[in-house]
Amino acid sequence: MTAATAPALAQLGHHVTEMLGGFAYGVREGFAYGTPRGGERRAPAPLTAPVGSGDCGC
Repeated sequence: MTAATAPALAQLGHHVTEMLGGFAYGVREGFAYGTPRGGERRAPAPLTAPVGSGDCGC
């Protein structure tokens, strides 16, 4: 979602959250997202998130 789209969706009553890198980056990091079929989550991509470690490096 773009920064221009977020206010319009918020005015319609939708909960919006700013995500640095946008929706696609969040999906690559392994965050869950909703679809018409229900919630989905992809495995994190090794170039965007730590894989196979309990430590995120934070």
